Amino acid sequence: MKRAARGRRRGAGRPATDTAGSSRRGEAPLAGHFVEQDRRGGMDVERTMQFILESQAKAEIRADKAEVRADRNDARNDARINALEKRLDKRMDAITKILQQGMRMLAKTDAALAELAEAQAELAQAQKETDRSLKAFINSLRHGRNGR
Repeated sequence: MKRAARGRRRGAGRPATDTAGSSRRGEAPLAGHFVEQDRRGGMDVERTMQFILESQAKAEIRADKAEVRADRNDARNDARINALEKRLDKRMDAITKILQQGMRMLAKTDAALAELAEAQAELAQAQKETDRSLKAFINSLRHGRNGR
C-alpha cells in the first residue's frame, strides 16, 4: 500500500516541472529566467514584478549605452564626411581652374588659327599673282620683242 501511495503523489521522486519544462523545484520560467513560486504552486507576484522591473531597468541601460555609441559613431561619421567634403571641394575647385585655363587656351588657339587662315589666304593670293607675272615674263622672253 505504501507503494501505491507513493506512485500517486505528484512528481514522486522527481523534481517538479511545469508546462514550460522548468526542472528547478519551486521556480517557473519567465523570459528565459526563473521566478520563485509560492508554496501553493502559484507565482510569487511581488518577486515576478521585481524581476520585470529589474529586467526593464537593465534593458534601458543597454538602450542608453547603445544610443551613446550611436551618437559617438554619428559624430565620427560627421567628421569623416566633413573632411571628405573639404577634399572634394578642393578637387572641384582645382578642376574648375583647369577647365577655365583650358577654355582660355582654346580661345587663344582659335584666334591663332583664324590669323593663320587669313595669312594663308593672303599667301595664296600673292602666289597666284607671282605665277601670273612669272608666266608673263617667260612669255615675253619667248617672243623677244626687244626692238624687233
